[in-house]
Amino acid sequence: MRIRLHIFFTTLVLLALPSSLVGQANSKAASGQPVGTDNTTAAVEHEKTSIAKLEDEWLSALTTANVNAIAKILADDFLRPAPDYGNFVNKADLLSFYRSHLHPETSSRKHIEDMTVSIYGSTALARGTLITTNSKAGVTSKLLFTDVFVQRNGKWQAVSAQENAVPAPPGASH
Repeated sequence: MRIRLHIFFTTLVLLALPSSLVGQANSKAASGQPVGTDNTTAAVEHEKTSIAKLEDEWLSALTTANVNAIAKILADDFLRPAPDYGNFVNKADLLSFYRSHLHPETSSRKHIEDMTVSIYGSTALARGTLITTNSKAGVTSKLLFTDVFVQRNGKWQAVSAQENAVPAPPGASH
């Protein structure tokens, strides 16, 4: 009788094991974490650092008018709002605009402040403030930004970006 109970409980445990593993995989997928990925703190911090580095490369490419570098950062399905025109701009249109209008900046400097990066599985959000300064007037503009990145085939690329101007306080140069 004991042997039968032991065999019965062992069989029950073995039958339940695969379904609990499937449940774990489903809960990972439902939480936005890709199944089979390492979501340790070190891995997340590494991905955050990768996004921050991409943001620095993107800013450098914009200030030096390096359109080819920008093209590598943007995904082919990149799309950004253009509220002044009431539409969205895709990668090809944005790069075309940059090729004819973007020039290296020498009179002003741009840097990012207060940037945070959040990782949601294979999607990342970078949020921060882009500050533009010049030697005569100090801060000339502030833009709040949100950039959306997706990791495909092990490579992070921007799929969307949006900036909002921060109005200058009354009486301030910015």
